[in-house]
Amino acid sequence: MDALGQVHAADCYMNKVQVLNALTGAYIRDYGAFGTGQGQLNVPLDILINRNGQVVVANQGNNRVEILSTGP
Repeated sequence: MDALGQVHAADCYMNKVQVLNALTGAYIRDYGAFGTGQGQLNVPLDILINRNGQVVVANQGNNRVEILSTGP
C-alpha cells in the first residue's frame, strides 16, 4: 500500500503495476510497460514501496530490479 492507502499489485501477465482501491478492489490506474529497456517490465513478480514512495519492482524476465515512477 502507498501513502494514500491504495494497493499496488504487480501484474505479471500484462507487464505493469495496477493501482487498486484498498476497500473495494476497484481499478484506479496502472503504470509500467512491457519491454526490455530501462524502466520497462517483463514478468514483474513483486513490488515494494519504500519510505520515499519509490516503487521497486522485481523484474524477473529482465533479470533485474526496476525503480518506477507511479505517474501523476
